[in-house]
Amino acid sequence: MPRIAIERRPERKAYFFHHPGASNYCEFWKEDDRLKQSSCGQIDMLARDCGVKAELESVTYRHGGQSRYAWTLELAPDRAVELLPGMESCSLPAQDFLKLHFRELPYFTQGTNDTVNRAAHEWFRQHPDRKEDAAGPVYDHWNEENGYTVWMPLA
Repeated sequence: MPRIAIERRPERKAYFFHHPGASNYCEFWKEDDRLKQSSCGQIDMLARDCGVKAELESVTYRHGGQSRYAWTLELAPDRAVELLPGMESCSLPAQDFLKLHFRELPYFTQGTNDTVNRAAHEWFRQHPDRKEDAAGPVYDHWNEENGYTVWMPLA
């Protein structure tokens, strides 16, 4: 069972590389791995240049009914960063997120996806006054030490 909380993220600006056609983790990595590794490395270098810890998260940005999967770095909205070639940015408002943390869940398998979806569905069923923001970004982050965390935007 996941640990579940509501977490507010402040207004921020996102810097990311999006790869056309990638709407999830598998699609992101299936094409040219060197290109993806290069863009993730560039974001890591950008984070170091900005003096922030590079806690890279994968984000699904949803615009106009389409999902756009990317590795991202988010900074305070007043922090100006020069865009690297091929990099995009967008402003994100302050927003509440449903945070689902799974200590013992492997990163991105269909079983992982199903487990996350079941837990979120159950939480929303128990909290009918809360709805997912279908247009907001969905974050996920995994590491061996802390496990897998998903943030779903709340309307």
